[in-house]
Amino acid sequence: MPAITLQASVGTVGGPEITSSSWTASAGDCVFVCWAMATGGTLPTVTLTTPGYTWNYIPPIQSTDTDIMMSGAYALNVPAGTTHFTTNGVGYDGITYFIFTISGGIVARDQLGTAYFPPADNTPPALITTTGPLVQSGEAAIAWWQCQFAPTTITAMPGWTSTPLQTNPSVGVINGLAVWNANAGTAGQKLTGGWSSIANAGGNGMTAQAIMATFSTIQPNLQPGFPRSSRIEEPSEGMQESNATPPDMGTPN
Repeated sequence: MPAITLQASVGTVGGPEITSSSWTASAGDCVFVCWAMATGGTLPTVTLTTPGYTWNYIPPIQSTDTDIMMSGAYALNVPAGTTHFTTNGVGYDGITYFIFTISGGIVARDQLGTAYFPPADNTPPALITTTGPLVQSGEAAIAWWQCQFAPTTITAMPGWTSTPLQTNPSVGVINGLAVWNANAGTAGQKLTGGWSSIANAGGNGMTAQAIMATFSTIQPNLQPGFPRSSRIEEPSEGMQESNATPPDMGTPN
């Protein structure tokens, strides 16, 4: 089963770019960074640089008023050691970010989900559902959330662990949370995760947005028991070897 470790939780501002807090990874880990930025209506392209890492990016979303941008990046099979990232595209914007390491043989990012709160269908607040079904049971899942006003009640769903509220001393509107579950969901089903309650004592300011990403130890297109390609198939788990005698094909000429 994967294991998820929160390495850093930071609220800061670019000047013009940032050098992150450091983290320590073991060889083969997945490193995941997620963030929210106060961009004032723009949608900048943010990239990370870390020696020895290849970063892959989560598609960004914007708040309904377009003032906030949220995104993330992950690197697979990283080398062992303590390191950091530098940014390109943050500029002088405020940014609140979280850094995680995921051990246990992660080979792929599987599903994504996004949500805006309060949701239009009045489902419980702060829940996020993936757009598609998980490739395997017990995936590593991480969600991150941003709101202009600081909530006073933060309750993670059972089995999930939430960070404390991460404020941003430089840009007060980027209040962030992250939540994770290292053994989330069932193969073939969508995953719903996050928080069962995020509330503000004043009853306002709860319009927010969040993204969830899941990570698997098998490739999404290589499920056990399913074809590896149109020409090669693997037997399902538990299939027994046949003791039947093959038919006589005759004597070759």
